Amino acid sequence: MELKHNKYDFIIYGVCLVLIVCLLVISNVVTSKAKGDILYAIVTIEGKQKFKLDMNEDRELVLSPEEYPSLLGEMIIEIKDKKVRVKKEESPLHYCSMQSWVDSVAVPIVCLPNEVIITIKGEQIPENDWEM
Repeated sequence: MELKHNKYDFIIYGVCLVLIVCLLVISNVVTSKAKGDILYAIVTIEGKQKFKLDMNEDRELVLSPEEYPSLLGEMIIEIKDKKVRVKKEESPLHYCSMQSWVDSVAVPIVCLPNEVIITIKGEQIPENDWEM
């Protein structure tokens, strides 16, 4: 048995192709870092935002279980070259530190055993505040 295509099949294929291309373009625009954006790493612990770290400043944040009881051990969050990662943490499988560097607003770092989530958020600088 041979399948035959009629002209409506090709119209549907074309519409699907156009929709896929549009979705890819839109997702790239939404998740890209535009010139003039200020990026922050938002550290949420136990469901509450605890830190808002400027991604333009290289630094390390050390979290201890004494301050945050949900942590299984000391956790070190590192920001370097506008990227963030969990440098050291205690958890059964070490998924947080294995994830490595993240610099996209579309990719969170989720460490469930420690109840820590790190997301990247951006704020646009108004055009008149840009340096030329």
